[in-house]
Amino acid sequence: MTNEELEDLCFELGEKKDELAAYTEEKLKTAGDINFFATRGLIRNAVIPELPKFLDEVNESFMETMRISFAKKVSKAERKASLSHCWLQKLPSFLKNEIWNGVVKNCCERDGCSEVSRGDQISVLACITEAVYDFAHIHSHSKISSNSSTPETQLCAEDDVILHRFGGAAIYRMEKVRRNTVNQKKGTMKVTNAHRENLKKELEIIQKMRRDTMKNLPRELSVHLNEGGLHFMKDEMIEFVRKADNHTRKFTVTRVFRRNPSSFLNNVFTSVYGSEELFDSFLSSLKSIGISGYDQAIVRAVYQELLKKLCRTRVKFFMQGFRERDLETDKKVCDADSSLRDKLKGYAMTSTRK
Repeated sequence: MTNEELEDLCFELGEKKDELAAYTEEKLKTAGDINFFATRGLIRNAVIPELPKFLDEVNESFMETMRISFAKKVSKAERKASLSHCWLQKLPSFLKNEIWNGVVKNCCERDGCSEVSRGDQISVLACITEAVYDFAHIHSHSKISSNSSTPETQLCAEDDVILHRFGGAAIYRMEKVRRNTVNQKKGTMKVTNAHRENLKKELEIIQKMRRDTMKNLPRELSVHLNEGGLHFMKDEMIEFVRKADNHTRKFTVTRVFRRNPSSFLNNVFTSVYGSEELFDSFLSSLKSIGISGYDQAIVRAVYQELLKKLCRTRVKFFMQGFRERDLETDKKVCDADSSLRDKLKGYAMTSTRK
């Protein structure tokens, strides 16, 4: 990146304040370590109203750090690591920021916290600074990608028919595994009595999520899917499946895949699972079909496995499209109107004659 390109990037980042604020707020709301600790959650709630003003100063500091880092005499391969190191060293300085100190003070006065530890403050600040860094990296990468001839692979939203198929396949497998385990069928793991009771309760929830009758089935489902005794979710659960699908699609992109292909599925699931908004949607859907009174750990276990199966299905579709695109780029596939039989026959005859 040249100095001119760096200045262009800094200018564009300064123009995208609203997008940065929305991106950072989403990061704060879905961060697992902040949601887990109550004090950090209180700091997060206190900083969100002040986020635009605070981000102005953080973003300015980041742009200054970029200029300093890029001025250093390091190789191109080490430039990103140099920027990360310089930006990490800036984090403690924000503890003395006037806006930040006001946030901490308001948190103590409003929520009755006797003291906010340095560790809790750094945890929330680290999430904010990481969001600023990631936002800049994504934006710079998108500029490079827009000038590239390689298209970005990303999955599009699905209609209700596909979502019913995703959800139905997931709960069918979940129900089958639990029923076989509870009955201790051959090939299933041995479980304790306490574990068996938990599995029975999970099985009850899953069975209540399933559509009991195929009467009044939507026309699109009866035309395309009402074959072979397939399972379907109740209509009230499809809204959760749609939200889970939308969350998954945010992370199921080529850029994220290329960063770490071997742990792509785990990274996608971890990112989606961290959304408390999604879990609240699941609880709301359960309540709408009359499921309540179960222990939170039981509900969370069903939610976690259902979400994992939906993520795996989405990632599988993404990988399939990714492979097809690579094969097409390498010219290892032919157009639909090409006669593959004739090509194979010609290849076999040529090979035989040799």
